[in-house]
Amino acid sequence: MPPQPANRFDRLWWISQSRFSTPLRELEQGHGLFLCCKLGELKDCFSVVLGVDQVPRGKPCPDIYLEAAERLGVNPSSCLVIEDSLVGIRGAKASGAKVVAVPSLQTERKRYSIADLVLCSLLDFHPELWDLPPFDDRIQGALPMEPMYLNAHIGNVISNNTHMIVAGEHTYDSVPGQLSGIVFGWAKLEPHGVSKVVVSIGWDISPPAVGRVMHICFLDPCCNAKSGEPLELLLVGYIRELQSTGSTTSQALSITEEDQSIVRDALDLPAFSELEELTLFSVPGKEPFE
Repeated sequence: MPPQPANRFDRLWWISQSRFSTPLRELEQGHGLFLCCKLGELKDCFSVVLGVDQVPRGKPCPDIYLEAAERLGVNPSSCLVIEDSLVGIRGAKASGAKVVAVPSLQTERKRYSIADLVLCSLLDFHPELWDLPPFDDRIQGALPMEPMYLNAHIGNVISNNTHMIVAGEHTYDSVPGQLSGIVFGWAKLEPHGVSKVVVSIGWDISPPAVGRVMHICFLDPCCNAKSGEPLELLLVGYIRELQSTGSTTSQALSITEEDQSIVRDALDLPAFSELEELTLFSVPGKEPFE
């Protein structure tokens, strides 16, 4: 089992521990070395580590992928490459490998369509689709993730207990650019207290208003949030990716009854509830909704 809570590096760790040989392909000379230094012991999980300075040509030429396959003793067509750059995807495809793209810029997602599969983040990666053993890091349908703290304001009502979120200048500072989907945790509203919440995070790429968008659904019926009220969020888990990209932004961000049911149960489990007890959401005088 990889360490918890899950994040993109834990999932790379898991891939390295599977029954498949896995090369770690350096992103760029220098940058790749920095990545490995930051990952520390994770570097040792991979049987092959390459830098662009170890091959004749850099991306988009396929040299680095061909060299990795040769060192592994496998045919490139048997390899799966996870890439975040467009030139890397081109190079990997030219080598004959299968490619999963995790775009570093979500606003340019359409340009990555040459990959075999395009994901928002590794949280959406399903190894079983590639004949790898499935992840087993979910707890009753919910995936723990590194806690994220956000400050924002309540926006317009969408329906019932669901509102838009109005982001401030620093709202997304702790949110990875690749994160998109249905997440959950707790919300703190000064007049009302603390509530369990489901939050959908996505991108609106329709010009001219290109930017991130969030909707929030309060699970405690006594919460009567009003537009303009300040909001603190602690997000601790992930449910699923957004609806089909063919949907409108509003449809894609829809929070279902099933999402709400999963979150109600998940936040009572120790893996998640202990996080609340260790944060600013657990302070003297705190009064959750009843």
